Amino acid sequence: MHVKKCKALGGTQEEMLEAIMIAASTRAGAILSHATHALISFEEQSHPPTHKSTDSPSSAPDCFC
Repeated sequence: MHVKKCKALGGTQEEMLEAIMIAASTRAGAILSHATHALISFEEQSHPPTHKSTDSPSSAPDCFC
């Protein structure tokens, strides 16, 4: 949800990373776990897979946020 909103508002991956680093510097909970999921989601939304099979279960959710 946050990744989609960030992208919809024109946010960049660099801006997301800056926010992540600020949260990490203030020791904001489980930031590293959530950050890796957010960055992967951001990248996947930028480069969607060319083919997604509906027959087999996905190894990861489409969006982690």
